Amino acid sequence: METTRKEVQRLLQWGEDYHNNFYLDQAKKFLILFLGDEAIAEEMYEATMFWQWWKNQWHQRDVVFVSFAAEFSYTRRNELYAYLHSPQYLNCRPQRPVMESLLDELTRSLQKKAQSQNAAVYAAQGIINHSIKTAV
Repeated sequence: METTRKEVQRLLQWGEDYHNNFYLDQAKKFLILFLGDEAIAEEMYEATMFWQWWKNQWHQRDVVFVSFAAEFSYTRRNELYAYLHSPQYLNCRPQRPVMESLLDELTRSLQKKAQSQNAAVYAAQGIINHSIKTAV
């Protein structure tokens, strides 16, 4: 994967940071389009299983790009790369086992956050109750 990534960067004349930012931005855009909800997309963006799937999908498209990109001008390469990785034109969706794993991971994450928020609320209530008792 790393060899392909370096070749993509060479063909596009992109630095590591620019390429990473493009990769992350496209992932977030994909999730918002795929899920239709920005809050759920934010949660899914944190899921390990999503990133494993996304990395594999991205690499497959990079391999295709590298196979033909040298035939085109620099400008056309950049256009083609953006098109190949554009969430609007991706013809792929996580397979059922991936989605089931993602949903399990998302559920656990949301439960953990809810428990943490409940603990914070109970702690704040305890502090308020203690303050009221000592003030009286």
